[in-house]
Amino acid sequence: MSFSYKVDADLTLVMQSPQDAPLLMPLINANREHIGAHMGWVEGASTLERLTQYLQRDLKAMATGMRNAWLIYYRGDLVGRIGLWVRDPSTRTVELHYWLIETAIGQGIMHRSVSCILDYAFGVLGLHHAVIVMAEKNTASQRVAQRLGFMLEVSKPELQWNADVKTMLYYGLLRDEWVITSEPAFTMQLPHGVDLRLTEVRHARRAYDLIARNETQLRLWFEWLNHGHTLIDERAFIRIQLERYAKGEGMMCMIHHHGQYVGSISIEVDIDDHKAQLGYFIDQSARRQGIATTAIRGLLAYAFDRRELQRIWIRVATDNGASRHLAEKLGMVQELVLREEQLIAGRRVSHVVYSMLRDEWQTQKEMQYT
Repeated sequence: MSFSYKVDADLTLVMQSPQDAPLLMPLINANREHIGAHMGWVEGASTLERLTQYLQRDLKAMATGMRNAWLIYYRGDLVGRIGLWVRDPSTRTVELHYWLIETAIGQGIMHRSVSCILDYAFGVLGLHHAVIVMAEKNTASQRVAQRLGFMLEVSKPELQWNADVKTMLYYGLLRDEWVITSEPAFTMQLPHGVDLRLTEVRHARRAYDLIARNETQLRLWFEWLNHGHTLIDERAFIRIQLERYAKGEGMMCMIHHHGQYVGSISIEVDIDDHKAQLGYFIDQSARRQGIATTAIRGLLAYAFDRRELQRIWIRVATDNGASRHLAEKLGMVQELVLREEQLIAGRRVSHVVYSMLRDEWQTQKEMQYT
């Protein structure tokens, strides 16, 4: 499971994750000469380790809102990659960069992909100026830019990795020159109208407001709320979670139900021991609707099937009956009780630990189809 957006019946963009290097490596190797003719990073991405480092650059910069990247799937096959880089926050200028394998060229794939990302950049992120930079000999990219309404803004000689590349072209497009037709949301689609979306820094205000609406009850379970929690704190926390995501060490998601933001769910991954701790909360207006059950099952599928983790555990206050009931309903096993483990809001709180193992998850899945 991944965060994705279906552009049309044939084309899907999937948000880049730390686990994508093994998918991209054979594709790049098979098209190294073709892609490398226009992009200098290809020469450096000679091993899986080097490619992983290159991808993590974008993932780490996502924590500051400076970069995003997506894999391009056409009719179910991985055919390329597209990304954006906020070059100048003061002028809200973003640079788009992309590539396709050679056999995918000429089918309108990049035209549709760039159109989608322009909708995202202008309509969702609120950026003002988009730029595509290409070598003078890269006529395919020039055609993509021109057909989308980009205008040549500057042409200048630049020292490049490729001796044949002597002049670079800068094509630009302003927000007012683009007709926004969609608001792409990259989601993990789950049953019953539930989806998960990666929490980004731009979501900090919404996340903070959701916590504030539920603060009275959350204070009973989370001691950090009793020491004050500001919007600045929430932004900092989201950045930390995105940095963990870049390293493959965790993920925090917004829970949506029929398009409404109703909760938060996260995992913290111990990579060496192949295990993770799960945590969540649901807005008081959205409880007792099965939303948390669906969201947790979705994250369990991600953890066990996509990440191939061995153990997922959750720590719940012993007097939090709703969360204990949910853990047991999901088939998690009670392991131990930590008596009077923590001081929360001036009271000693005991916690119970529930867990699920990968083979138990597989058994659950098999029973659903028998």
